[in-house]
Amino acid sequence: MIMKTLRLLFTFALLLPIALHAQNSSLSFDGDDDYVEINDSLSFQFLESLSYSFWANSQWVGNNYVADITDNPADYNNAGFRTFIGTFGGGGGATNFNFSQYMNGENTNLAFPITFKSNDWAHVACVVEKVSERGNSMFYELRAYVNGVIQASDTLEVQGPTRADRLLTLGAGGAKVLGARFNLQNFRYLDGLMDDFSMHALALTETQIRSIVCTGVTPNNANTILFYNFNAGSGFTSADQTGNGFDGTNQGPLFNNSTFPDQNNLTPVADFDANTTSQSVFATFENLSVNYDVAFWTWGDGTFDTTSNAFIGHTFPSGGTYNVCIDAITSCGNSDQFCDDVDLECDAPVASISIIGNDLVVAVSANDDAIDSVLWDFGDGETSSSFTIFHTYNTNGVYQICLYVYNNCGFDTSCVEFNAVLQNVSELEYGGFSIFPNPVQENIHIEVADEPGLFDVSIFDLSGKLVFKQINNREKTLDIRRPELPLGEYILQVSRDNKKRHQKLLLN
Repeated sequence: MIMKTLRLLFTFALLLPIALHAQNSSLSFDGDDDYVEINDSLSFQFLESLSYSFWANSQWVGNNYVADITDNPADYNNAGFRTFIGTFGGGGGATNFNFSQYMNGENTNLAFPITFKSNDWAHVACVVEKVSERGNSMFYELRAYVNGVIQASDTLEVQGPTRADRLLTLGAGGAKVLGARFNLQNFRYLDGLMDDFSMHALALTETQIRSIVCTGVTPNNANTILFYNFNAGSGFTSADQTGNGFDGTNQGPLFNNSTFPDQNNLTPVADFDANTTSQSVFATFENLSVNYDVAFWTWGDGTFDTTSNAFIGHTFPSGGTYNVCIDAITSCGNSDQFCDDVDLECDAPVASISIIGNDLVVAVSANDDAIDSVLWDFGDGETSSSFTIFHTYNTNGVYQICLYVYNNCGFDTSCVEFNAVLQNVSELEYGGFSIFPNPVQENIHIEVADEPGLFDVSIFDLSGKLVFKQINNREKTLDIRRPELPLGEYILQVSRDNKKRHQKLLLN
């Protein structure tokens, strides 16, 4: 601590002439233990609206407390008033910026991304505005902006027995700090730069906020409660420009001649990288644009998105080539556009029906490697989602069998007619023959129920392909050695006198 004090004194001696007269400077925080102690006499009462405005430059990794203003620091959730602004991530790398407002034991937290502004100056505005009141409740809207673009909003309900109890009131005393947590807890310090921190007793509009962003001028008038432009003061003091006397004591941070750029002269550069996957209509895009505040995407399919996130995904209606464009736009109206063709190799499935059937029994199958799911409609009110299925009709008739196939890339439909004719009662029970054992491990035993006569035995795979056939069998019984076929389901067909019978066969 002694060495740091000596370093501060030495640096202050070098920078004193600059700090006293600087017109464009900021305050630099080291992320270890630097903070600004705001005069604890800072207070206000019975406000319906309140706004915070500041510029900051940080990597926004881990915990970076920009402001923590309280009047009851003994309670983390604060029974009185507390405003917290900054990032916190337990040291693990925060991805969200937070604006939390506490009042009378109630609180609301807004969390929104700011990491896209890493190592770049960004203007942040946080607004609390009364929108309605009902009974013993006052309702405030919290809004957060980055470079004049709204990032998040939510509602805070404050309850109290009187209207005065429900209005925004900050008491004197308590911890009021910039660049740290109210209790100066380790690893809760800002690592970066801050400029033009101000508080206002009104709700800054989006137009007013964008004016600050584009002109670089923070309003300092009767509604301004506190304003540190960090251009005035000494190495140990940040002077309050309002005349209210709420000067801050710099506990470590140093004046720095780096300050936020002129946003009107900021030139955005639009760029992105696309990542596609075969047989998918979904693609991810990395936004590589710089110096922008809003990204406007047009996907080439008649749709669009507005997001400043580093990554975005989009689902296209089908495969093909799409001209995707991104417009990178600043709050002050400067813009740039980048477009590129994105090719999606995504083939829709083909519906093709393989059918084996006679009389009232039909075996159908759908075969296409590109199919993800199927739906069969057998024309008699029955449906199925199996790729291969045996179906039995209850009455004679001509039925339309339809197959609907789907995948990520589209769908297809095919229909065929099947003439179901009952010739004898035994058909419903696969009459005319029986097979055993089934499942089959060695031999297949077939027994024909009718009088002996020539009959043929055929085995089909589920695609309808003939894989085995034995003809001109004369006996009522037949033993067939297990064919050398892969394990699985097959269809066995016995045919005689232009009549066919079918049964599912399982080879183990």
